[in-house]
Amino acid sequence: CYSLIDGPRQAGGGGSFVIAVRRDGASADRSVSSWLVDEACVGDPIVLYPPTGQFVLHEGDGPVLLIGGGIGMTPILSLFKALADRDHAAQVELVQVARGPDELIFSDELTAALARLSCGGVLRHVTRHHGGGAVADDLDAPLTGRPALRAVMADIAPETQVYFCGPAGMIAEAEAAHR
Repeated sequence: CYSLIDGPRQAGGGGSFVIAVRRDGASADRSVSSWLVDEACVGDPIVLYPPTGQFVLHEGDGPVLLIGGGIGMTPILSLFKALADRDHAAQVELVQVARGPDELIFSDELTAALARLSCGGVLRHVTRHHGGGAVADDLDAPLTGRPALRAVMADIAPETQVYFCGPAGMIAEAEAAHR
């Protein structure tokens, strides 16, 4: 399994695609994810099936709220970068949730996209703080504990487009908060 997290930015479709692959620890012997992480090199040709999700960013210029938990952060990153690429003028907020500071992925990409947004913010949460201190990246130190999704949803404008992806429990909580 993989997520498409970046694609060609130039007209005509030339350029590269970037995918995120989660290492499959259960079958680390010769799984495709292990091969991609351990042996494949940048520029190696690979054949993939197209992405199967229906995670599409709708057109519009209103506010956007993105919530990504765990590996569900990969499609959320794509949306965040797309909004930054098109210079989305309205507020774009991203909430990232991970178990620990070492699982707060894509710090560099988030920082770069955030710098291109005229009105945006990122909040990061770790649900199981393992001690140690703040994450060494350009974003603020993560908050400890799960985000209060009801409070997050209560603070958004009614016209806000909301996208979330992550573990089943987080999705259920986000859906209930959004309703």
